[in-house]
Amino acid sequence: MNVSFERIVEIMKKDDEARIRACYHKFLDMSADALVWMMAVDMAFLLEFLQVYAMKEEGRVLEKVTSSMSHVVDVTGKNLSHMTILRDVVMVENQIPLFLIRTMMEHQLRKLTSGQVKSADETLKMMLMGLYQELTPFDEQQLPDVDINDCDHLLDFLYHMTVPNNKELGIMEVLEIIYSFYG
Repeated sequence: MNVSFERIVEIMKKDDEARIRACYHKFLDMSADALVWMMAVDMAFLLEFLQVYAMKEEGRVLEKVTSSMSHVVDVTGKNLSHMTILRDVVMVENQIPLFLIRTMMEHQLRKLTSGQVKSADETLKMMLMGLYQELTPFDEQQLPDVDINDCDHLLDFLYHMTVPNNKELGIMEVLEIIYSFYG
């Protein structure tokens, strides 16, 4: 199924506008068209940018940069604008709801191949893990298992990776163990 960018925007406007607005604490004083188009364009850029991290996670070398990103990313995955883009990606005011990014990823994967090996969630998580490893100052031996479905946006994912809860660390609650033992 080949879905055009315009069709994705139409679907987002019809199905997701209210949910998008609910993700923000302030009223977004813009039309539905402006909001959805802004989100779609930002997501397309972000997914293209994050693609480099998915490739690194898979151990693949970036052989060819798409023409739309050639001014941003060179064959090593970086250039002078790279750090500026990273800074902008993690700014609070630039956060895009992850459910939208996942939806766009699903449409992209359907468009690219019908027999895609990885799901949109797996691919997106691989991209976000690569981004986390690029940004983190810590050298962790074992990374927490963060479920991207529990994260509202990219910054929330980075927070969960840096300050994981017990579930993400694979630790059972001590109180539950004590209660079941004495209960």
